[in-house]
Amino acid sequence: MILSALLALAAPAQAAATPPQREVLTTIEAFFTAVARKDRSAADNLVIADGLATAVRLNDGQPTQVMNWHWNAYFEGALAAPPAFDERLSEPEVRIERDIATVWARYELHLDGKFSHCGVDHFDLIRRDGRWRIYNLTWTNQKTGCPGR
Repeated sequence: MILSALLALAAPAQAAATPPQREVLTTIEAFFTAVARKDRSAADNLVIADGLATAVRLNDGQPTQVMNWHWNAYFEGALAAPPAFDERLSEPEVRIERDIATVWARYELHLDGKFSHCGVDHFDLIRRDGRWRIYNLTWTNQKTGCPGR
């Protein structure tokens, strides 16, 4: 479910993207697929272990809580969570300079087929040995003020 939704939303961006930008977006798609499938080995292979996952919860547009985890702790929680999740990115912006890249995209998260929240994802990626890997992922988390809702 997540892969089809992510691919459907990313397809226009992928089509307009340069080949290096498509490589970066493919890494992010593979990351979400690995997490949705609860495939720890695949997920570990797509990140740099000492990077961080950081969530910024917003209430009326103001940060109310900031939480972060190294990838090991993030995966322990995310992969153990029972609901099926479907994160839908829209209009990702990819920037690349040599072996670093960033991706900025709005998203909606659906749990068990129901809207949960929205926000912005920001990925920092590093190319090592010819492969893009996610170093940091930072996202906002809000229930109101979601575009199109």
